[in-house]
Amino acid sequence: MAGGLENVLHSAVQVGCDCVQIFVKNQRQWRAPPLRNEQIERFRAAQGATHVAPVIAHASYLLNLASPDNRARLGSVRALTDELERCEALGVTGLVLHPGAQLTPVATKPRRLSAALGPQPKGKALSFRVR
Repeated sequence: MAGGLENVLHSAVQVGCDCVQIFVKNQRQWRAPPLRNEQIERFRAAQGATHVAPVIAHASYLLNLASPDNRARLGSVRALTDELERCEALGVTGLVLHPGAQLTPVATKPRRLSAALGPQPKGKALSFRVR
């Protein structure tokens, strides 16, 4: 949102909303610059001032955790990890996620999703407070 994420909360109040769903980065790009401490502080201050809650985020539309292509799936895991880290930094309590397109037989999709959300190649499991 123009001017900063915190403006979403002020705009929500102006139109009578008491909860909101946001994107924590551009939803149509893989990478985004890291959040700066001042951005996080402004957003959290706006949350406190506006009392908009819950604030839920929507993950990038590019993610495909069910992709049969390992490179695409690992890229999706990295992007999801970044989104979850952003949510935690901002105090966002939930992340809406579409697991990905069905590109192969249905029976393989649950295994690929499970593998994408479990321990990663460097042994780090996705473990966040955001749900």
